[in-house]
Amino acid sequence: MSVAHRWVWADLENTPHVLFLEPILRRLQAGGLDVRVTAKPQAQTLALARLRGIEATPVGGGDFRGLAQKLAGGVGRALHLARWVRAGGGRP
Repeated sequence: MSVAHRWVWADLENTPHVLFLEPILRRLQAGGLDVRVTAKPQAQTLALARLRGIEATPVGGGDFRGLAQKLAGGVGRALHLARWVRAGGGRP
């Protein structure tokens, strides 16, 4: 598989991930890879990604309270991410 057909997926689950992964994502893009980014829509994650020039697709819900909501939210987000990957042409 050539570099032109490969893609890399990064998921920003919380705000610090934006700053931590940004230089890695930039380097991968500079190397010619198709970089696709998803983000959990909570806190300032999406806003910071936009501010830093990272185009991120929001996937899943935001913050949840209590164990039951956190478990349901985590499972729901995992299912949404799996659908997102399948819609993007398969595994990265």
